[in-house]
Amino acid sequence: MKNKAYVNLGGIAMGIAGSFCNAEMFQKYFGIRAEWVDMTEIVRRITLGIYDHDEFDKALSWVKANCKEGFDCNAGKDLPEIIRKSKVVDPDKDWAFITKMTMIMRDILYGNPKLDEMGWHEEALGKNAIAGGFQGQRNWTDWLPNADFTEAIMASSFDWNGKKAPRPFATENDTLNGVAMMLGSPGLRHCTRLASTMCAPIGARRPASGSPEWHPPAWQKMALST
Repeated sequence: MKNKAYVNLGGIAMGIAGSFCNAEMFQKYFGIRAEWVDMTEIVRRITLGIYDHDEFDKALSWVKANCKEGFDCNAGKDLPEIIRKSKVVDPDKDWAFITKMTMIMRDILYGNPKLDEMGWHEEALGKNAIAGGFQGQRNWTDWLPNADFTEAIMASSFDWNGKKAPRPFATENDTLNGVAMMLGSPGLRHCTRLASTMCAPIGARRPASGSPEWHPPAWQKMALST
């Protein structure tokens, strides 16, 4: 976890307090840095084709075969012009757009050597992320497809390539939930157990050293008193 990054795609969603990324907290308590990437970077990579095109064909075929659409509650409605013109991606191209943005968000966080082969060296490096989140609301979702699928498939244990480790990825860039997902991920579950043990009164009163003279530090005293 140390020296990894929490990557904010966008900023604070709709003024949600949990979406505020406290860089000092990440650095001080987890040893990881906070990074920000503007959401226009996703649009740039879609526009310029900065993604693995072979993987995209595979992913889109998988998505169309496995992701069944529900009913459209807006079908047949006479929606105001301001809403109609805000739908800039044709409905029959939604899945293609969503699949591209999902791959691109993954590449931004974790890198992709395929991009280096395409001549995009910097983009291939990624941000050395351990977790991240996507703002979406509302500067993106008011005119582009939302990231519900993206967030679900990132945090899932599978995708079009088969089994994979879940990647902590916060809806609406809720960094506090992102931290909880990060600590609960398979590779870091021991951190959660360690934190709960150290904060619990019995754990604080029974240190590993066994020394009767041991006294808990101030932050553990606060945990004991609450």
